[in-house]
Formats: sequence, C-alpha cells, structure tokens
Amino acid sequence: QGAKCALEALGASLEQRGVKRGVLCGDVEALHRAVASQALMEERVEAARAAVIDCEEASRVVAEHTEAQLAKLRAAEAALQEASSRSRNVEDRASALALEESEKAEICHNAPAQLERLHVRL
Repeated sequence: QGAKCALEALGASLEQRGVKRGVLCGDVEALHRAVASQALMEERVEAARAAVIDCEEASRVVAEHTEAQLAKLRAAEAALQEASSRSRNVEDRASALALEESEKAEICHNAPAQLERLHVRL
C-alpha cells in the first residue's frame, strides 16, 4: 500500500508538473507572439521614421526653392519699381519739353506779325 501511495503521489506530482509545463508553454508562446508583434511594430515605426525623414528633406528642398523664388520676386518687384520711376521721370521730362516746344512754336508763329508791327512803329 505504501508503494501504491508513492505511485499515486508520483503520478500526481507528474500530472502537476505537466500542468505547470503546459502553463509555462502557453506563457512562452504568448511571450513569443508579443515579441514578434513588438518586432513588427518596431519595423513599422522605423518605416514611419524613414518616411518622416524623407518628407522633412523634401520639405526643406521645397522651402529652399520657395525662398529662392521669393528672392527673385523681390528683385523683379524692385526692378519694376525702378523702371516705373524712370518711366514717370521720362514722361515728366517729355511733357516739359512738349510745353517748351509749344511755347517756342507760338513765338515763331507770332514773330512775323510782331516784327511787322515793330516795323510799322518805326
């Protein structure tokens, strides 16, 4: 009977170890899945980081291009303003010369009659 008890105890112990082993195997499998999932998540994070770096570089290039275009625009606006100012000055000078020409033409037109009157007076 002692041997039977010992065998039953040994069987119970082996059964308990089997249960513990099953639980441990389940825990190991769950841990393995969690690690695999974490690795997949880390790959996705790295891919996202790489995409962000690419986008930042593209954004930097676009910003540099935009700044260059803005500098060209400012230079063109300054040149336009200068040309407009020169054009106004030329127009003002042309108006003054036209007025002077008109006055001189009137003098030339009236000069013979005035000369005739002066001759008559003399």
